[in-house]
Amino acid sequence: MKKQFTIQNPFGLQPSPVRHITHMAKAYPLRVSLEIEGKRYDAKSLVQLLSAEAKFGDIVTVSAEEGAAAAEVVDAIGSLLTKVGPSGPAG
Repeated sequence: MKKQFTIQNPFGLQPSPVRHITHMAKAYPLRVSLEIEGKRYDAKSLVQLLSAEAKFGDIVTVSAEEGAAAAEVVDAIGSLLTKVGPSGPAG
């Protein structure tokens, strides 16, 4: 399962939204990755995602290995990537 999303946060993938993405990915027993500019990053790794230095407007492909929750995790991470505010969801 994979889908493309465009980063809408004007600050790109900063530590706070990345922390929310990794937390979301770790909640699922699936291999989840983000592909940015042809490079693949483990969605469960804070360090890997921060090293991507993804910016506003970058297109991100979110992939999850096939499983019952693949579409759910891809859509959940996609909603974080397309969130306009400066950080992830409250909580």
